[in-house]
Amino acid sequence: GGEFLVAEQAGEIVGMGALRKVSDVQAEVKRMRVVPRLQGQGIGTEILARLEQRAAELGYRSLVLDTLEEQTAAQQFYLNHGYREVRRGELAGFSSIFYQKNLP
Repeated sequence: GGEFLVAEQAGEIVGMGALRKVSDVQAEVKRMRVVPRLQGQGIGTEILARLEQRAAELGYRSLVLDTLEEQTAAQQFYLNHGYREVRRGELAGFSSIFYQKNLP
């Protein structure tokens, strides 16, 4: 019920992302990362698009995720890709923002 993607460039791992089943209709985006020197070049967008496509293929109707309040670039990234903030709270002792996106 999940997926793990790795992005490679010239034999180097440059990004990753994963899906984790939450329920029969919802999955969570986990482990989204792109090496800092390559951020802003579309790698994260491609990983997220493929995760969203795979989630839809698996029958999920929505995706959720979280990021830290201090990670403003990540917050903007998710907002730019159609995620909406649904709440703020503590997660493992860190101030976090939780997002959701309904899939077509």
